[in-house]
Amino acid sequence: MLRVRPSLGLLVVGALGVQVTPGHSVLEAQAPEHHSVSGQAVAIYNLVGRVTVSGGSGSDVAVEVSRRGADGAKLQIETGPIEYHDQRWETLRVVYPADRIIAPDLGSRSRTSLKVRRDGTFGDVWGSHGEGDKVTIAGSGSGLRASAHLAITIPEGKRVSVYLAVGEVTVSNVHGDLRVDVARARVSASGVTGSLNVDTGSGDVDVQTVEGDLSIDTGSGGITVVGMRGDRFSAETGSGGVNGSAITAQSVDVETGA
Repeated sequence: MLRVRPSLGLLVVGALGVQVTPGHSVLEAQAPEHHSVSGQAVAIYNLVGRVTVSGGSGSDVAVEVSRRGADGAKLQIETGPIEYHDQRWETLRVVYPADRIIAPDLGSRSRTSLKVRRDGTFGDVWGSHGEGDKVTIAGSGSGLRASAHLAITIPEGKRVSVYLAVGEVTVSNVHGDLRVDVARARVSASGVTGSLNVDTGSGDVDVQTVEGDLSIDTGSGGITVVGMRGDRFSAETGSGGVNGSAITAQSVDVETGA
């Protein structure tokens, strides 16, 4: 017996067998979109998904956006400058038009809430963490079923901040000043030359081979650093262990709450 859910779209039966043509409502991935962001200081925002950051050539920061989920088409990609403390940042922001977002890959019991501003920004760079409307990201239930995977390519010498609420961030071979700020995500980085600042509300941080200053702050999660050379190294975790080797720095500050 063959059962086909009506939402799957068109059912074609012929001599060669059965073919199901998906309808738009169940498409899980769309063709990647390519964006470029000019400027010396660039900030990129996304609430849910996987983010990869790598070094590249050219003059602009390149961002490839892959929408995911049944409601992925509803996501809005916005760009433009934001002024903060006399500093101009060019931005790319993935805006989610909902206050509840469902991401099944996180697990059915997963739940994270944070404040998000109307322009899609969040975090403490533009102001207080308390600014914005409450948005909940859960692994199950009702809500907007959408996420976005970002592939970010950074030319040498840029100052870039990457913001992600929930998911995973992977960094490799970046030459510049990089900040990674996440609410609940694992962060791994290797081959960074310049400076690296990682701030997580919850999530492990794994760093290898950094030439430059390194700062890691996680509310809950383990920190591992293998191979760092620079003026300053700091690692702080509210709950978790700190492991390091092959670290050379003029100033070293390590703190763990539990």
